[in-house]
Amino acid sequence: MQRPVKITLTRDESILMHPKRHPLRMKYEVGCNKNGMLTYLEADILGDTGAYASVGMKVLERAAGHSTGAYTIPTVKVISKAVYTNNLPCGAMRGFGVNQVTFAIESCIDDLCEQGGFDRWQFRFDNAIKNGDATSTGQIIHKGAGVKETLLAVKDIFQKSKYAGIACGIKNTGIGNGMPDDGIVKIEIIAKDKVLLHHGWTEMGQGVNTMAVQFLTDETGINPNFIEVHVDTSKEAYSGMTTASCGQLQLSVTQSGNL
Repeated sequence: MQRPVKITLTRDESILMHPKRHPLRMKYEVGCNKNGMLTYLEADILGDTGAYASVGMKVLERAAGHSTGAYTIPTVKVISKAVYTNNLPCGAMRGFGVNQVTFAIESCIDDLCEQGGFDRWQFRFDNAIKNGDATSTGQIIHKGAGVKETLLAVKDIFQKSKYAGIACGIKNTGIGNGMPDDGIVKIEIIAKDKVLLHHGWTEMGQGVNTMAVQFLTDETGINPNFIEVHVDTSKEAYSGMTTASCGQLQLSVTQSGNL
């Protein structure tokens, strides 16, 4: 009595007991004009969050925000809800609701291409979101939209293949949904061949230390072999929250010694 107990779950027990990805019931209606340009999307998304809320609200937020997939659609109406059920609680899984809605929009686009006689690659290329376009939430994409470039990279292989499927997916960076996600690194120049890079993130296998070196090398041209990464709270290198594997860099330089 009153002693600790160690429990080892079988694979089947683990699958039954642990949180799952949110099942979504999605009703989609998508339209395009005769030239194969998307004109509107209406979606009703219902997410089963299980017996507890957990991250259900955020998952369904992201499902709504990514309901248009990797495309620019001028008119959008989306209702997205997380509901309690008597099922097992659902939790954080990679993609946070985006995988499900991507399946929905891509299925609808394939259907439009079949009904309208459009080429599946060309339809996606023509409607792909690009820098300067707005997402379904009205956010302007200022840079980093690489959907068209990605499609161009696979065009020849896709069109030459006897049997091939094609689909596009896009996911927010950082925290997303309008939440600020920033951080500061502090750089100390110790000698001509030694630079200390201080940051405040948690390295948990996502490679944030390597990423920090790559950012600094790319921005400054410093030899990566000269860079040492340190995590020291006394340096007050603010990093924001540790969520998933996010981390974003802003650079501030402190010089110690002479170059």
